[in-house]
Amino acid sequence: MKKIISIVLIVSMLFALCGCGDESSANDSSSKSDEQTKVELTVDNVEEYLEINCEYVNATREQNVVGQWLKESDIKIETYAITSGSFENVEITLRFDLSSSDKDENYHVQGNESLHTLESKFKVKANGDHDEVIGRMRCFSYINLDVKSGNAPYEIVSVSGTFVKN
Repeated sequence: MKKIISIVLIVSMLFALCGCGDESSANDSSSKSDEQTKVELTVDNVEEYLEINCEYVNATREQNVVGQWLKESDIKIETYAITSGSFENVEITLRFDLSSSDKDENYHVQGNESLHTLESKFKVKANGDHDEVIGRMRCFSYINLDVKSGNAPYEIVSVSGTFVKN
């Protein structure tokens, strides 16, 4: 009987020691998971965390005395978070191609008729929000075509910063 009791005590002490040993490995795994919650944002993955909307706004069209049409638009950029978390030091550069396949309609940046691309570099707030209107675009044409409106196609040129998952 004494042998059985001593074996039961030894086994229970082994279980107690094993239980204490798991606690330190649990702490290690939680610190590893804290490190894994930060994601370095890149051109390839930024749209997994941020919704980027760009559209032509404030469009105007008027005809001058010579019969030439002046068409103007701005580009509005909006971002907001798709996933819960926060953004740290996030800076994004977008490029807009203003050129057109129609030779009679060639938009350019206001004040520089030879500039047919527009780049915008901006910082995203910690909650993922950004909202601004950039770059007045102009087009002179003898044909009364529609002013640019709707979605403004863009290319993501560069991204820096991190996303921290909640």
